[in-house]
Amino acid sequence: GFAALALATADAEVVSVSNTVLVVEYAVPPVVTDLAPRVGIAHGVSVVKVTGRHLSGDDLFCRLGHGGVVAAHPVSSALVKCEAPAHEPGLVVLEVSATEHASQFARDNGGPVFEYVVETAITGLFPTHGPQTGGTIVKITLSASTDAAVAMTCRFGTVGPLVSRGAPGSGVDDDVP
Repeated sequence: GFAALALATADAEVVSVSNTVLVVEYAVPPVVTDLAPRVGIAHGVSVVKVTGRHLSGDDLFCRLGHGGVVAAHPVSSALVKCEAPAHEPGLVVLEVSATEHASQFARDNGGPVFEYVVETAITGLFPTHGPQTGGTIVKITLSASTDAAVAMTCRFGTVGPLVSRGAPGSGVDDDVP
């Protein structure tokens, strides 16, 4: 809401400032409740959907960890989209603010966590062919080691996503449909 601002001396005498009425806007700070996706590439360019409360206003900003501040693009009062800037690999808290000044971002580190990861590319595939009936297990070698706890999926042509099996650093196994 809005409130008029008046200044008074210690004995309650109201001080006028050039007949100008000053108005202060009180705004409820944005609250982030969830992110999608929760993982993105360390060199940036991931678009993150941020859900929460009080995500409205003309100027909203997102900050991931101690990285750069980027503009938030409002979809509704409960959803904004932010582009994750480049950042070192690791876990960071995503915060939303109605101002781009660092002091205005929430200081609560208990918010949803976003993980920056090293981009992974397929560097090998074995076997490279199989029967049309499917069922062949394909070993996929990746350029960077992966965490077995991270869910991965594969797509063969238009069939997928298929849940993959993997072990840290060894690649991924998939059943061809």
